[in-house]
Amino acid sequence: MNVNDNALEKEDVMFVKNLLVVCTFLVSLSSLAQSFDCSLPTPEMPGLHNMVLFGNPSDQLYAYHLPLFAGQVNGENGHVLMHVYQGLFSVKLDGTTMMAYKQKFLQKQTTMNPIPFFSFSPRGDRFKVPEMICNEGFTTSILTVYGHVESNPQFPAPEVLVNQLSTITKEKTIFAQRFNGSSKSELSYILFGTPQQYYLAHYLTDDENSFDQIVAIKNLDDQLKTHLISTQNIILEVPPNENTNLLIVDGHQGQHSPNNRLKLPSAAGKTVTLNAMINGVNIQTTVQIVSEVYFNANTDLSIEP
Repeated sequence: MNVNDNALEKEDVMFVKNLLVVCTFLVSLSSLAQSFDCSLPTPEMPGLHNMVLFGNPSDQLYAYHLPLFAGQVNGENGHVLMHVYQGLFSVKLDGTTMMAYKQKFLQKQTTMNPIPFFSFSPRGDRFKVPEMICNEGFTTSILTVYGHVESNPQFPAPEVLVNQLSTITKEKTIFAQRFNGSSKSELSYILFGTPQQYYLAHYLTDDENSFDQIVAIKNLDDQLKTHLISTQNIILEVPPNENTNLLIVDGHQGQHSPNNRLKLPSAAGKTVTLNAMINGVNIQTTVQIVSEVYFNANTDLSIEP
């Protein structure tokens, strides 16, 4: 696979079956807004970093960095190394682009597709992902589109929102990490959002070429909402026991880690039960899946030979 700054060919998106699933989650809470140490050096070269753009246009928008994996040890040299980050950010657009986003969102929103797919490609100065992670008020120029800016055939073809470059500003870093070859023994997700919208994003590890998944949920427990306000994110662990009925990710069947082999169901309206331990107290709540915002198996995104 050839990779350049403005195109990260992401294919092989899995279409999941409609099935009724009840999943039980064991939740461990994190008080950190991010797991990336901003005091660490950033040896990789600057680049341009395509991202998913999503969120309720009447509430909060989010950006998700599209990563690459460079193997178990992500070193300091090579083109791919600039992309070895998972990053979730709350963002805002300039007024003109925001109006266009809202108009297109409402135009494309349907019962079957409640969260239309948007993405963007930076067109300003090249930057390192840690600059967006760590710098307050980080701003750059972008090409904003409905659909996939990389022309991925599994998503809508890109339609430019405005006839000019947009301006995007990072408001907060919700979660960020640089891949270091670590693994997780359980399927893990990052819970984040606002009282108007909540999401689960798969916690990536590059020990076996992880996968991207963002799922929108609703009906979150009030105590979890309160903790989310103070912590920005909560890390969920999903044990693959007899109650979970998780789906196997295409191309990842042979991997030993459930975190990279299994995934959440994505069909709208399906029930998910969460068990959370907060200050030693078990909280059980039932949420509903709204839709799958983004999925990519990432089986093609290893470092170039």
